[in-house]
Amino acid sequence: MLVLSRGMRHALRQARLYGYLVELNNMVYIPGGSHPVCTDSFALRLVEGGWLTKDGHRYQLTVQGREAPVD
Repeated sequence: MLVLSRGMRHALRQARLYGYLVELNNMVYIPGGSHPVCTDSFALRLVEGGWLTKDGHRYQLTVQGREAPVD
C-alpha cells in the first residue's frame, strides 16, 4: 500500500469531485479541463496502489480511493 503524498491526495480529491479523470496526451485531466492534474505515469502509480482503476482513457476511484484521506 502506498503512502499518499500531497500530489496523490490532490489527484484523488479531483477524481472524487468530478467522478473520474481523463487521460490525454500522456497527462491526466479533469473532464473538460485544460490544466493537467498529473502525468499518466503518476496516475498509474495510483492504480498500482489500489486507489484508482483504469478503464480505457478513464481513471476512476476504487473503494479504497473513495475512503482515502484527502485533507
